[in-house]
Amino acid sequence: MKHILVPVDFSEITPELVAAAARMARRLDWPMTLLNVAPRQPDVLGKQILRHEVREPAPEDVAEDFLKLKALAQGARESEGVACDFRMVRGKPVATILNEARRADSELIFMGAHDRKSIFQKLMGSVSAGVLEQAPCPILVIPAGGRRERLPAGPRAA
Repeated sequence: MKHILVPVDFSEITPELVAAAARMARRLDWPMTLLNVAPRQPDVLGKQILRHEVREPAPEDVAEDFLKLKALAQGARESEGVACDFRMVRGKPVATILNEARRADSELIFMGAHDRKSIFQKLMGSVSAGVLEQAPCPILVIPAGGRRERLPAGPRAA
């Protein structure tokens, strides 16, 4: 089954990103998963070796973000009528996004980019750039501040 993975970090572009992904998922009739990468949780010698998916009830350190993620998924389901689940996984952002895309056999990663220092990172964002380098599927990147006003619908030329 075709699937869209939507990594979110609760930045200022997150609501717009989720809304755009939900519209695309509705048009394609594909389910989508919102993914938030939470801070790592060491399990062996100060390193996180195993995959740690956060489940309800969420631990105190991520409880607020877990509820935000749950609300974003519910909003996507209600506004666009799409199948939308959510997942919070502890780990390094780039590696976790790539692993979750492979795990879900995603056909598309739909993510946002933030302003950063270098020209490439300004265009893509460091996490977006890292995912792009190794992505197992196509990526659609929505840049921060890239919102444009839509022109009103008018008559179309034939």
